[in-house]
Amino acid sequence: MPHGDAAQDGEGPARRRQEGGDQAGRAALGPPARPRLRAAGGHVVCQPGRRVCTLAAQVPATPEVSMDDPVLSRRSIRRYTDQPVDDDLVERLLRAAMAAPSAGNQQPWRFVVIRDRAMLQAIADMHPYGKMLPGAPVAILVCGDPGDAKWAVLWDQDCSACTENLLIEAELLGLGAVWLGVHPLPEREAALRDLLGIPEHVVPFAVVPFGWPAQRKEPSDRYDAARVHSERW
Repeated sequence: MPHGDAAQDGEGPARRRQEGGDQAGRAALGPPARPRLRAAGGHVVCQPGRRVCTLAAQVPATPEVSMDDPVLSRRSIRRYTDQPVDDDLVERLLRAAMAAPSAGNQQPWRFVVIRDRAMLQAIADMHPYGKMLPGAPVAILVCGDPGDAKWAVLWDQDCSACTENLLIEAELLGLGAVWLGVHPLPEREAALRDLLGIPEHVVPFAVVPFGWPAQRKEPSDRYDAARVHSERW
């Protein structure tokens, strides 16, 4: 049956009453500041100083992917406002990171959350592409611990998936972020080990600063059919 056809599904009056209550609840929440996702799971928005709200949304009538999809709208953001990123949002980021797939579910990732301004400056001084770090309210260092991993040779793939989840969740929450590579460059790994007291068996993988964006970038459609082969090369 057509989606949302109350007359056919037999829930007309009850459904209209429920929708009226939903609308009143939305009014109490106030208008969403920055819609980030339109999908079957809901409409998620976030703005500084407010809770993350999940509001009802209709499923799109066509399978076309909107550039509101956080995977497609994500861009590398290097300038941030001075508004803080609170601990609840950092936990949301970390939960998303730890939801990533890993070989044999080995979950080799470890994290260092960094807010200290002097430390962010020190990391910027050692990382050739980290000049945005002192202006970020918070950064997360993703590390890998291959020591106890069942598939130790795949730990860096696991941490790559984990880091991408951080970036997508940041986009969903309205935060800006950028991936700063560390592994497999030994000089960057050694510098971060020294700065942060990281054990030798743990490998610094990537630094990701987060903040409320002070710049806007339009989505970039990078799909290239010439890179796709069917059935075989």
